[in-house]
Amino acid sequence: MSYKLSQLAPLPELKHVHIGKTIGHGGFGVVKSAVFEKNGVSKVIAVKFVHLDMARQQNVTTDMLAREAFIQRECRHPNVIQLIDFGADTNWVWFAMELGSNGELFDKIEPDLGVDEDVAQFYFKQLINAVSFIHSKGVAHRDIKPENLVIDKSGNLKLTDFGLASVFKKKNGSKRMCTTACGSPPYLAPEVVSQKYDPEPSDVWSCGIVLFVLLTGQIAWEMPHEEDTDFRYYMEKKGEVLISPWNKI
Repeated sequence: MSYKLSQLAPLPELKHVHIGKTIGHGGFGVVKSAVFEKNGVSKVIAVKFVHLDMARQQNVTTDMLAREAFIQRECRHPNVIQLIDFGADTNWVWFAMELGSNGELFDKIEPDLGVDEDVAQFYFKQLINAVSFIHSKGVAHRDIKPENLVIDKSGNLKLTDFGLASVFKKKNGSKRMCTTACGSPPYLAPEVVSQKYDPEPSDVWSCGIVLFVLLTGQIAWEMPHEEDTDFRYYMEKKGEVLISPWNKI
């Protein structure tokens, strides 16, 4: 994917940044490792490049990308990936940000086993710290999952990827409901699938599903909807489910 994108348009040269190898990619972007050097100080970072034409083909506009950058810049917290710089040219938008050098939380979870309880507690506490903070800023993430949680060089968890984030609360305290169903189906709150919803508690629900995955190494269901057999069984039992993977908790 990164090869095809680079053939569409050369990646821009960024001031103070030396671009390295590809460390990730998606439908319309690529993530590169890089070294940021300024005033005699160097730091290893990540740079996400988004190809504008390909993004527009998937209904992602420049304004949406700028909003993502604004939201992430406002959410400065030890457990949130820090945005260092943001820019654009005629072909690309780029996000220079802190690097989660120890990879995604997803890769730390043993399938069908999960992680030890003390490890789950450590990561979950840091996740709640991050989510509580962004909520205090009036921001809902709306796509909390292990793939959007990275581990830094010190072993700490950081929330990343604010592409679906939304400002749900103004500075005067007034809140708005969300109407767009977005996120990853296994981690969605039930109300997100079917109606207008308050994104603050729906983020908390997603955190709970992350904890479930940490402890069991499995998702609870494919989607929180009555058509999903596992979710329907959970609702019928009022959460008192004694079969695997629930009996691992």
